[in-house]
Amino acid sequence: MGKSSSILATFIFTQSCSHRTLLHLDTKRLRSNYGLWGPSVHICTTLMSDDAVEVHKEEVVSDAEEFINDYNRYAQVDVAVTSHRLFVVRPTAKSRQVVTVNFGSNHLVGFIATAYARYTHAERLSFYKDINGHPLFNSVAGRIFKTYVLIWLRHASTELSLRCFPATNSSPQLDISPCGDNLTFLAKDTELKNVDEFEHGKCFVPVNPPFSNLDAVLITDKSIITLQMAVASSRDAKDAGIYGKLPDTVRNRRQRCHVFITDTEKEADSLRQQTNLTGISADIHVYSASFDVEQMDPIVTEERVTTLNNDIVSRP
Repeated sequence: MGKSSSILATFIFTQSCSHRTLLHLDTKRLRSNYGLWGPSVHICTTLMSDDAVEVHKEEVVSDAEEFINDYNRYAQVDVAVTSHRLFVVRPTAKSRQVVTVNFGSNHLVGFIATAYARYTHAERLSFYKDINGHPLFNSVAGRIFKTYVLIWLRHASTELSLRCFPATNSSPQLDISPCGDNLTFLAKDTELKNVDEFEHGKCFVPVNPPFSNLDAVLITDKSIITLQMAVASSRDAKDAGIYGKLPDTVRNRRQRCHVFITDTEKEADSLRQQTNLTGISADIHVYSASFDVEQMDPIVTEERVTTLNNDIVSRP
């Protein structure tokens, strides 16, 4: 994000600006644009009418289709930089000469995932294999992988399960099962206060800070399970303080578990063997699981992906 985008974010998310206009622009609309379409100042300040948003949406749909069809076209950084409709390009912490490319917002992820879902089984897996580990676009593979897992949690049979392997032999056996209609989207931490002590088979998918660094939270009759999904051999583990937001009656009768879900056995082994997991407390059992994208691909449909994305975006 450039300096001008940071300044814009400061203004539109400052409480003193919440009921007035900034540069004669509606700050409520600016905040909505920022959250939906990314941090580009140009985009945020030009999408000030429903007609402008609709035109921009059509352009984003086209960009997403083009990216899935030929992502190599975007592999040149200067092309990605000019394509603010999809991506944000930032220098890494180690060097301004090395950049990372990520989506401008979760809403934009949805257009990529929907375009991906329109392709055939073979075309999807070929794209996923090619882009996984790409120096610029590995984050795209990560977001698509997360879509696979969330679709599985929501639509696969609750009779299925995903075996999780512990980091230490002292941890109990753990399996994750789909939640079906018990999957809901967590927009505010206050929503966790109402979880019943006898709740089981419930899945929360965080969509806003402070829990957005978690990908899902499962509550079973025996466990509270935080999930992080990654297509990498290492990742910081974070529970985001989720346990402290749940009622004592829920916490006290369940073991605490943290699971890394990835797409290969090799990466699953590396993730659970990490020794520097400072983001979670010592009383939390650490596991990892390998999720077979090829095997699960048939459950991913355009309708399911579209519904998932709409449900995520619709939460305040």
